[in-house]
Amino acid sequence: MTVKDILKRSRIIKEIVTHYRRIGYRRMARSEGTPFNGDQILTRTVDFLLIEYPVKQFVETGTYLGHTCRYIASHHPYLPITTVESNPDFYNASQIVLQKYSNVKSILGDSAMSVSKLAKAGIDGIPLFFLDAHWNGYLPLPDEIQCIGNYLNDAIMVIHDFQVPGKDYGFDVCKGQSIGIEMFSANIDKDKRYQIYFPCYTYEQAYGVLPKSNQQLRGYAIVFQEAVDGAEHFANSEYARWYTHDKF
Repeated sequence: MTVKDILKRSRIIKEIVTHYRRIGYRRMARSEGTPFNGDQILTRTVDFLLIEYPVKQFVETGTYLGHTCRYIASHHPYLPITTVESNPDFYNASQIVLQKYSNVKSILGDSAMSVSKLAKAGIDGIPLFFLDAHWNGYLPLPDEIQCIGNYLNDAIMVIHDFQVPGKDYGFDVCKGQSIGIEMFSANIDKDKRYQIYFPCYTYEQAYGVLPKSNQQLRGYAIVFQEAVDGAEHFANSEYARWYTHDKF
């Protein structure tokens, strides 16, 4: 077998693997799935913020297969939603289920650029950002936080895979950087007030079952950038009992 034959066979095998991987993504996108990695407390908390506080737009970075976006779109049909995905395979799979929702705008591209464009254009009212686009070597989060701080006065951010101080929750490390307080504080607008809430509940409380040996609750942070009324409303709600509080 010649080198040319080996390369041709390798290319064919790669195309077959890619084809079946894409079929798998589409199948998973059609499945019921669960929003926010199945964390029921986080799901109910976001619902509370969207219903009880005048959030005017939901922006998700990291569509993946569309399970979180589909949930928000179906439960809040009059809320404008923008979701951004950089991976073409994930984007195409998610469109199978998201294209039927008229309140969803899906973008294939870099999430930091998309957030910057949205923020610069201005958002009428308070936006809620679900920042979950980080994975492997892709880390747009610092730029996303900077854009939100630089161009918007009031905003709410839910930053997923965040290192929760004093808790053994899962978090992401991208490009050698932990997603946590140090990264967050280095990229905020120092002239603005930030109130941040961390989860303080168990896997069993979030999922209704005991974790298996390899299962871990994922950390996150709920951040009120200014949005003073929203932060106060949240602090006085029943949901605040699931969180610890800090200020910047």
